[in-house]
Amino acid sequence: MKKKDSKIKPVAKMRVFDTGATRDTDVDKYDFEGFLSPLVLERYAEYMHKHRKQSDGCLRDSDNWQKGMSVTVYMKSLWRHFMAVWKGYSQGKTEEEDLCALLFNAMGMLHEILKKKSKGFQFKELGYNLIPEKGKVLLPTKYKKVKTS
Repeated sequence: MKKKDSKIKPVAKMRVFDTGATRDTDVDKYDFEGFLSPLVLERYAEYMHKHRKQSDGCLRDSDNWQKGMSVTVYMKSLWRHFMAVWKGYSQGKTEEEDLCALLFNAMGMLHEILKKKSKGFQFKELGYNLIPEKGKVLLPTKYKKVKTS
């Protein structure tokens, strides 16, 4: 946990330090250091590196997963690993590998959703419009390109 610097004096939208240096406030900025755990990220990287080796013995690129997979593949795997975590938890032995697999599948699924959203497409596999028309409810819909500004 980080220590608070008691020598920082916030002034309106500007911070003025004892040295005279100034910076804007960080109130509305993402706090990645606070939101993320280095222990978890390191363990997840260990998991990802371990699973780079393919069945043919070749080592896949670390960002291979970003090339894209069906969200259905991610969802099915996410459920398998969730069930393993749940079963292990109920028996008092949660496996780190399964927790890392959950992270991988959730991250991969979210990655695909965000990629589609940023391209202005409706998400076909889940049947939901990620860019709804003003005043419309998110309902299953046919796949079609949506014009974005």
